Amino acid sequence: MKQKNHFEHQPDGTTILTLTKGLYTIIDTEDFERIRQYRWCSKPIRGGYYAHTGRGPNKKQAYLHCVIVGQLNDGFEIDHKDGDGLNNRRSNFRIVTHSFNCFNVGGRPERGVTFHTSHGSRPWAARITRDGKTYCRYFSTKQEALEHRRLQEEELYPGFTRDSRRTWVA
Repeated sequence: MKQKNHFEHQPDGTTILTLTKGLYTIIDTEDFERIRQYRWCSKPIRGGYYAHTGRGPNKKQAYLHCVIVGQLNDGFEIDHKDGDGLNNRRSNFRIVTHSFNCFNVGGRPERGVTFHTSHGSRPWAARITRDGKTYCRYFSTKQEALEHRRLQEEELYPGFTRDSRRTWVA
């Protein structure tokens, strides 16, 4: 039988769990009893890591954030506000649609802005998608396209903005 995770309760009301690959996750101590019975591993996904177990509730694979929050209504997902899949404190979660959750992936400063030689004097495209609908407009300069994309982000994804470090905050 595999060992359970090493844990350390912190004075600030959080608990740190050691995972595989030398990584760890942080949770609120109030959630510890709910998750302690499982063996948690780190799982790489889309350039980041998430805490994962092979035999969670109902003897199925599960992510730590899903076990903490519980079952959601169809069409909704848990988003890690800071983009860190190993920060599993409740204050770092928000319930969002799949479209919003996809929007919070990455943080490339020029996401959605591309260059197209076939568009003559307006080669810079600013593109954004929400709920399956793509919005695209062409500009003369890269800076115009970036600014338009930023304004579209604010309009289509209110509450999700970029700070000066190009990370996503609520």
